[in-house]
Amino acid sequence: MSSNQPPYLCSGAYEGWWRQAQLPVGRMVLTIVFSDTGLRATGQDWVGCFRMSGDMTGDSFRGIKHYATHWVEYLGRIQRSTADGSVISISGEWRTAGGETGPFRIWLAGSGEDGEHLMAREDVDVPVSCGASESEGSSVAG
Repeated sequence: MSSNQPPYLCSGAYEGWWRQAQLPVGRMVLTIVFSDTGLRATGQDWVGCFRMSGDMTGDSFRGIKHYATHWVEYLGRIQRSTADGSVISISGEWRTAGGETGPFRIWLAGSGEDGEHLMAREDVDVPVSCGASESEGSSVAG
């Protein structure tokens, strides 16, 4: 844990999903690094490789997911453990510059968080791997 990371933020492997009308559930896998006020992440879903940056204020979250060809804004709430204040999940709504919206949820991988039943479905595949050049080279379009 870095010195600027509060003890209740657990950097590491996360997983989640997002939904868009008439499309399969979008499973995502990502690696998140938290700081005292935000996060940085890299990951992948069936759309492609992405990087994400976000800000946290209290229990509110705002993030931008950057793909090679477009970006998606994520607005949500951070849900914390009542025992130690650790981040359990982040959930809310995503939206594109074109006005499309839908729900999302992200949680610590292997935590037993609800939503894992979606991971077993065939329609939530994720690409095999993303190279660093793909996710790091993406730009914000908008």
